[in-house]
Amino acid sequence: MEEHISPDPECFMILAGRKATSDGSVLIGHDDDLLGHNAAILEKVPRKQNGPEAVVNFPNGLSIPEAEVTCECLILKASRGYDQGDAIAINELQVSIAGGVALEKDRNEKAVGSDPVRKKGVTGLARYVALQRTGSARECVEALGELYSKYGVAYCSGVAVADTKEIWYIEAGGGSSWAAVRIPDECYWPQANGFRIGEVHPEDRDNYLCSKGLLDFAKDKGLWDPAEGPFHFARAYGGKRDRNPGEEYFNSRRVWGCMRLLSPSMTLDPYSLEFPLHTVPDRKIGIKDLFSALRDHYEGTEFDVINKPSVARRERAIAVANCVHTDVVQLRSWFPPAIGGVLWAGLSSPSMTPYIPYYSGIDFVPRAYRLGGEFYDPSSAFWTYRTVATLVNPYHKKLIGDVLPKWQKIEEDALSLQPYVDMTASELYKQDDVLARRYLTTYSNGLAHIALETARRIVAELHTTIAEKGHLWE
Repeated sequence: MEEHISPDPECFMILAGRKATSDGSVLIGHDDDLLGHNAAILEKVPRKQNGPEAVVNFPNGLSIPEAEVTCECLILKASRGYDQGDAIAINELQVSIAGGVALEKDRNEKAVGSDPVRKKGVTGLARYVALQRTGSARECVEALGELYSKYGVAYCSGVAVADTKEIWYIEAGGGSSWAAVRIPDECYWPQANGFRIGEVHPEDRDNYLCSKGLLDFAKDKGLWDPAEGPFHFARAYGGKRDRNPGEEYFNSRRVWGCMRLLSPSMTLDPYSLEFPLHTVPDRKIGIKDLFSALRDHYEGTEFDVINKPSVARRERAIAVANCVHTDVVQLRSWFPPAIGGVLWAGLSSPSMTPYIPYYSGIDFVPRAYRLGGEFYDPSSAFWTYRTVATLVNPYHKKLIGDVLPKWQKIEEDALSLQPYVDMTASELYKQDDVLARRYLTTYSNGLAHIALETARRIVAELHTTIAEKGHLWE
């Protein structure tokens, strides 16, 4: 049975606070599910001094003033650009746009009619505009919210924003409405393509931020009746997708799937449409836990999309074949930003690519990882990993054992080496930050080259195996 293909280009992410993780880092995992030919690339954007007339041009024609200075960023993105938000980025101050999810199709009819999106509003590009001009997660959320309020929203989405101390999650409900919640440090938060922010308390600015007059607006538009209880953002604006005929549990099942892995002691109903928002994991969450969760197909459950063909036709697992990039963002307060921020990035779907650690302070990424377009290119790292997926997917059960263990070996080695790499980079940083950056560039890029050569060997082996045995499996 082939790995399941999502019917829509949509995403998934997991947010884990610093007191919920095994090493005290902030961790965010993300799968970016687009059409499978949308190549993914890595890019390093330098710090830039901008002139007084500089502007940011959005793809829908909106132009806004650019900041005087924009931060250096390491970016994992779809090669078509990040105008619509299909990117993960860490800036030079160790602030990260750590993931996003599309929410437009979950908006209920009342919300669509009462607070329509604005064709000339900000697109997903607004996330990176905010990131390049802010120094903390809270500042970034406030900047993004200001853009939403000032220019309106062209497409509704949810965005994770993190730094070394905290995580915020912000949802745009419509053309003028948004809300953000701070994830408690000891908790994690799974997020699919449905509105999920619950009660919003504007007076508690330590934990909530929102558009001005949000509650009054929702009441006046009939989105919230105070007589029925406290204002609940997701119920006011969302709830459509998982109730659509043929799309039942489209988002909620993914949330359940993640929580069953990180909180197995909880008794969770897979047929529920709402789950706890802030959850303390059964044990501290490590980077490998997020790798596993992002690769999950509900194995061993009644919803197993790999081993139960009849189930695969109706279920959307966390891992889908058309994912174009996957990652875990690691943010650590005890290191300088160039060392503390690490983007564990994979090009292609999670089981078909290894997670390689790119330190945010690296000078550049290998050429093969910067190449990618909508047509197959053998010199592109993405298209090499995508070829692995193309060959494995029709024979997933037969061939995944020839692929995934090789990626896991690369990851195990990288995780084992990380303390030594951190220590060496820290010592070099004390002498000269340029030396530290060169060292980290050599290390990350060396691993990327090793992984790519491994992928090319795997492709050759897969072609041979399928030519020999493929007809026996059909």
